[in-house]
Amino acid sequence: MKTRQYTDWTGRTRQDYDSMAAETMKRFAATMDRDPARIMDDDPLTPCAHWFYFTPMERLGELAQDGHPHKGDFLPPIDLPRRMWAGGRVRPLAPLRTGTPATKTSTITKIEPKQGRSGALCFITVVHRVEQEGRLCVEEEQDIVYREAAPAGIAPRRNQPLEQRPDWSVRWEPTATQLFRFSAITFNAHRIHYDADYCREVEGYPNVVVHGPLLLHRILHDFSEKYPARCITAIRYRAMGPVYLGEQVEVGGTDGPEEHKEGFRAGVTTMVVSGQENAIAMQAELTWEEGTP
Repeated sequence: MKTRQYTDWTGRTRQDYDSMAAETMKRFAATMDRDPARIMDDDPLTPCAHWFYFTPMERLGELAQDGHPHKGDFLPPIDLPRRMWAGGRVRPLAPLRTGTPATKTSTITKIEPKQGRSGALCFITVVHRVEQEGRLCVEEEQDIVYREAAPAGIAPRRNQPLEQRPDWSVRWEPTATQLFRFSAITFNAHRIHYDADYCREVEGYPNVVVHGPLLLHRILHDFSEKYPARCITAIRYRAMGPVYLGEQVEVGGTDGPEEHKEGFRAGVTTMVVSGQENAIAMQAELTWEEGTP
């Protein structure tokens, strides 16, 4: 497909439905080593937990070699082999609740071919709107990037240095079991998350790759553990490099300036996932409120 034809796909829309079963959130809680028995019907979803719903249901024969659905259905058939989440922006507008059906409307709003240091790239922005009982609950912009195949012997790496240590951090080493469970929850068959031979021989990675969404959920997990009273009102995140199975990383946060009123605080916390060489894998800005304005 030629570059000039990509824009023909801008504006394409699809709608998905989900019953929003509480069992899905129970499985996610267990994957994050939390007590699944605490999840009940009509509980509010944690931020970005809508990613565990509306999952693709393509038949086995409708998947490409990499485990993704064949391109050309909703997303355009871009002739670049490697696909990953580049980043996004999420606004939780109202609580999504388990046990109440919801719909997600997805629209391709931007297709932008580029030339980077690693070769040809193509960025696609998809806007998702999640509604429940006629109320808009989540508005999200998701950035997807397609890349050329990695040159032989050159593994993708993290290139953005961590210039300042976060105010606090926790260590985390993703395990094969956790990656398996996360793929299962999201019905994600992308082989880079479980097939080490495919990673090395086809896509040039040295090992299995940790899911970008799992990195963000670990950020959100550690933020909520550190600040249980803070309510997240906006999320802006950017994937900056891979994390591989077997690596130990640090998840840390730094608070910015805050707004203070009687009984109310608001601010932005910058969160990072960084590797042992102090290079950033993911950075996120979490806008939050605490109390009643």
